[in-house]
Amino acid sequence: MLVLSTENDSNCPLPGANIAYASAVQAYASKNAPDKLMRDVAPKLPHTTTPEHFKMTLDWFSKWL
Repeated sequence: MLVLSTENDSNCPLPGANIAYASAVQAYASKNAPDKLMRDVAPKLPHTTTPEHFKMTLDWFSKWL
């Protein structure tokens, strides 16, 4: 699972996203699959998509699909 966020996202505030991600970390670790979980938070941005996140998405799909 690839989780991409931005620091100042008002649609999905970072504190709540952190809680959800912490749960995902535990779930993936319990299945011995931490390598199948990745996260990136773009600093100082509102809810948006960045070129870097787009590239990460393509790379992730190439690796896992």
